[in-house]
Amino acid sequence: MYELSEEPEISDEVKINLFADNLPGISPEDSISVLPFLTSASFNKDTVIFTEGDVSDFICFIVSGEVIVVKEDSQHLRFDSNYEHQIMSRLHKDQLFGELAFLDELPRSASAVAVSDTVIIKLDRDHFDKMREENPRLWGNIILSISKLVCARLRRSGGALVDLRLSIDSALSALAN
Repeated sequence: MYELSEEPEISDEVKINLFADNLPGISPEDSISVLPFLTSASFNKDTVIFTEGDVSDFICFIVSGEVIVVKEDSQHLRFDSNYEHQIMSRLHKDQLFGELAFLDELPRSASAVAVSDTVIIKLDRDHFDKMREENPRLWGNIILSISKLVCARLRRSGGALVDLRLSIDSALSALAN
């Protein structure tokens, strides 16, 4: 991970709103309790935030900028006109990413790249573990909320796969005729 050296200043209000507005079941009060556990980071355009296969030590919300999540098709990411087919998703302001590997503690399943100058707030593993010790109710609420978000994404992905299969079947049928 290649962060800029200085931590950007992000208001508590922005952090509170990110959690309360984007994690199902997290109240503004819970969001206030999360503040001591959060840090921020900035990334220049075309900077790798994390790489597929990395150990997951944080999840993050985008405060500003855009991030792509990509699957590698070789040992190294290619940042040229040929990487477009590798993009799994484009993420923008307020979106959470990095949650799968963070929850299951397996290596990252994809890489994340800042496609513009990007600022994030993050919850790292050490702070998350400290939260579990100091505020287990909050810790459990965050896990439940992230799980709900993951479930919603999985449901959308399942629908997209069915739509893709129908499109492929239709195209193959048209070619056969």
